[in-house]
Amino acid sequence: MINLEVKPTPYFQETKERAQIYQERITKKNWKDIWYKVKVFHIENSY
Repeated sequence: MINLEVKPTPYFQETKERAQIYQERITKKNWKDIWYKVKVFHIENSY
């Protein structure tokens, strides 16, 4: 997290199931509340 950005890897962008796993991890880790300056990128439905 050099630039305080959290982005999904291409692996998690390939299928709906993997995208769901990524979203669940983002929610579970709660990074936005811990580091208020972090920018979290969500997966747009492109699979």
